[in-house]
Amino acid sequence: MYVIKMRPAPVRDTAAQHSINSCQSRDFHPSTLLAFVFICLCALGVSGCGGVVALSGSTPNPTDAVSLVASPATVEFGSVGLGSSADKRISLSNKGTDSVQISELSLSNTAFRVDGEGKLPVTVAAGGTLSLTVHFAPNSDSDSSDQLNVITSSSSAAAAAIKLHGKGASGTAEIGGLTCDQGKFSGAGSDSCTISTTMAAPAGGLQVHLSSNISAIKVPASVKVPAGANSVKFTATVSKVGSDETGTITASHGSTAESFSISLSPATTSVGAPELKSLSCATTSFTGAGKTACTASLSAKASKAFVVALASTSSAVSVPANASIPAGTSNVSFTATVAAVANAQTATLSVSANGSSRSISIQLKPSKNSTSAAALSLSTSSMQFGDVAVGTAVTKSITVTSTGNLPLIIKSDSTVGTGFSVSGGSFPATLKAGQAVVLTVHFNPTAAGSTSGHLTIASNAGTQAVSLSGNGTTTAPTLSALSCSSSSIVGSFADSCKVALSGSAPKGGITVALASSNTSVKVPASLTIPATATTATFTANAAAVSTSQSVKLTATAGGASRSISLQLNPASAQLRADATTVSFGSVLLNQATTQIVTLTSVGKAAVTVKSIAVSGTGFSLSPVSLPATLNPGQKLLLTLVYKASIAGTQKGLLTINSNSSTNTTLTINLTANTSGHRVELDWNPPGTSSNLVSSYKVYRANGTASFTKIATTGQPSYTDTAVQSGNTYKYYVTSVGSSGGESKPSNTFSATIP
Repeated sequence: MYVIKMRPAPVRDTAAQHSINSCQSRDFHPSTLLAFVFICLCALGVSGCGGVVALSGSTPNPTDAVSLVASPATVEFGSVGLGSSADKRISLSNKGTDSVQISELSLSNTAFRVDGEGKLPVTVAAGGTLSLTVHFAPNSDSDSSDQLNVITSSSSAAAAAIKLHGKGASGTAEIGGLTCDQGKFSGAGSDSCTISTTMAAPAGGLQVHLSSNISAIKVPASVKVPAGANSVKFTATVSKVGSDETGTITASHGSTAESFSISLSPATTSVGAPELKSLSCATTSFTGAGKTACTASLSAKASKAFVVALASTSSAVSVPANASIPAGTSNVSFTATVAAVANAQTATLSVSANGSSRSISIQLKPSKNSTSAAALSLSTSSMQFGDVAVGTAVTKSITVTSTGNLPLIIKSDSTVGTGFSVSGGSFPATLKAGQAVVLTVHFNPTAAGSTSGHLTIASNAGTQAVSLSGNGTTTAPTLSALSCSSSSIVGSFADSCKVALSGSAPKGGITVALASSNTSVKVPASLTIPATATTATFTANAAAVSTSQSVKLTATAGGASRSISLQLNPASAQLRADATTVSFGSVLLNQATTQIVTLTSVGKAAVTVKSIAVSGTGFSLSPVSLPATLNPGQKLLLTLVYKASIAGTQKGLLTINSNSSTNTTLTINLTANTSGHRVELDWNPPGTSSNLVSSYKVYRANGTASFTKIATTGQPSYTDTAVQSGNTYKYYVTSVGSSGGESKPSNTFSATIP
């Protein structure tokens, strides 16, 4: 669209033969005719005597960039299996007072995709919110990052930007661990347990089956890890037992399983005395110093005064040594005093009486204004050794780190509990900020049965304790599980697999025989699980196959066997385009403009682009050599051209044919809008005349031709759309008085249309 904006001077006096009341006054003066020539491709404006004039489109809204707020601003997908997709929701809120039109959602990494691109533009009203769904479908087992840029129609700069990150992982999500808050119970109670997975659960979630080997521990039949999540919690309910027992909770999915052992003992109370029921505190999270009211409760009212012992695992939280529950009541309150800490830590408060106990955890966080202090951080708060053969020593490591601003002085370490010991430290010792020491905790049971204890570390930052548990057994451990990192394999792949025992291997270790049902997957003939270890790993090497096949791997030891099925799939070719719609926007007649479309090979095998076709008036494709073969990860850039000789909205279609296993025919919609030329005229009305102007006449000459009147208008402006490329036009304006008298011509303006 070629536009000429002009401001002619006030038109000259009307003809003298008309009366003073029917024509314009003669006392105003013509001024110079001004003109501005420009090509209007977007929102433009010029300023002059009449103020600012917007020619087309819309004026920018300077508040877009700050009024559009994304929540969250950073999206973390975690690990997602190849071939799977994880979804996250994003909200775009318009915090401004004007509506905002979103015209583009921009991504550069093909692993990420956002819903709603095909519905643009969309307007978000002031105070309104737009919800988007971002998908992450990794095409390689590596980190992927991108930024979702939200572009509005008022500016090409991003009004909001959301950072995206995820990691592709080979294989499928499996159970990675099972832990519970408590490993020992005296009497009844409940335990909070957590199942973790090796990667984010796929669409539909991950169903995990639960079981307990004793009736005193009840668990749900199954729980589901939500799609995209890496963990799920459940509650284990513990009933009273008449004698010491050890129960094992098992979580399984497919051929993988994880277990956790809980030691149970009968509650011992005085005859007729009620049992401890619970321990609660009003506040369980502190930043800096503070106090909280806590309550210890009995299962029934005490017939006489009942004394309970109180304790804290951290010197930062102090409680009375004991408290007395008056006769006829069932609870007692006390105050826990919290001191400021230099590093985040967890303190456990406990109440005990007659052999039963209850506990509660309090989270401590440093204040932003906390002063420099020594601080101690432990790599774990509990250590479970599981089943260990009597006479066999098993070790686990724990790291003690100085996390404060002042040196940490470790005074001593010690263990409590039969069979537990600690080594690796020479104390007292001083650790500067950031330094660490690794301690080795040993469990060497001398008799069968479960046992528990704790590791205590004393320092100038207080005393911290780590709970210890283990079970001595005279029965040789059995083969409990066989798992691999990926159960569905595409092309050739080295799969990491693991065998697990029900307990620690005895002296000399345990030899496990391995076998594969198909020569396409090769495994070692055997492997040895070393003494004291519970697992060992090996590699299953899968060769590329031309057809889908199923392979069974088997591990055998001591008469027990475990197996897992692997699905082998041929590598597939896949082609993806970076757009489903391409818009060329507003384009001038006979002016060529281009857009780029990127094709990417996202499969495991090379993809061949066979043919490309473009349809639609004015649309064409720059030459490209076909057929084109793209190896995995390679790209092919297509240059689309639009040039039209007629005005109006045009639509087209880009069609791409390939041997892709999905979408063998890709189609991309093309749109463009072609605008013609125009000349816009405006002028300043006479400012000194005492006579009224009833209208204006506009005259035009094409080249050397004579002037002819082309319009009469009551406004001091006119737009001439009847212009053609390559011609030169001249214009002048006259005014007409209320009685019909016409003034002399204004100065002449000339415009050449390109």
